[in-house]
Amino acid sequence: MRGARFRWDDWQTMFTDENESQILMIPVPAGEVDPEWPPKPLTPQAREDVLKDVIVGVARAYQRFVRKAPSGSPSPSTFRRPARKIGRHEHCPCGSGKKFEHCCSGAGDGEPALQ
Repeated sequence: MRGARFRWDDWQTMFTDENESQILMIPVPAGEVDPEWPPKPLTPQAREDVLKDVIVGVARAYQRFVRKAPSGSPSPSTFRRPARKIGRHEHCPCGSGKKFEHCCSGAGDGEPALQ
C-alpha cells in the first residue's frame, strides 16, 4: 500500500472499479488491509483461491502501470547501434594493430595507439 500511494489516483480508480476486484487481493494476505486476517487458518482450497486472486491482481496492476507508459512520456524505443559492435578481442579499427580492449575501448589507457 505504501507503493500505491505514489500513484494513488490511479490505484484508487482500480480499487473502486468493480471489474478490478482481484486488485484488492494484493494487500490482503500481507495484512495491510486487516492485520487480523484471516481470523482462522485457511483451508487448502481457500489458500489456493486467494493465491489465484493475488496473481490475477498483480497481472492487472502490471498491465496498468508497467506496460502502459505514463501519460506525457515518450514511447519507449529499442536502441539500435549505428555500426557493428566491436568485440574487445578484435583488432582495433583505428589500425594500431592492438586489440580493441587495449586501444580505443577505454578499458586500456584511454589513448588510441599512434600509427
